[in-house]
Amino acid sequence: MNRLRMEQRVGLTSAKREVERIGRRIKKLLDLMLDDEIAVDEGKVEIKTLDSRRKELEAQLTASDDRTVHLNGCVEVDGAYRRPAWMARAARPGAVE
Repeated sequence: MNRLRMEQRVGLTSAKREVERIGRRIKKLLDLMLDDEIAVDEGKVEIKTLDSRRKELEAQLTASDDRTVHLNGCVEVDGAYRRPAWMARAARPGAVE
């Protein structure tokens, strides 16, 4: 379970960094467009692409906030603490895996 937590954190950290990087790139593109160093049409296309990627990452980050994996294997979803289905089946008396 510790491995799962570490993998989850690494994914979240890289997503947060990429959102920040995208924000910086959009600002730079806007500055370049204002200074007439690049064509407005080119800038708009790239900004739209970057913005859609940023929205995907933010949705991923929001979804990960709703789900937390605990050391005992249980999952917290929207404030409710639940066991995965395989753990619930294994806990039943006479259950065969």
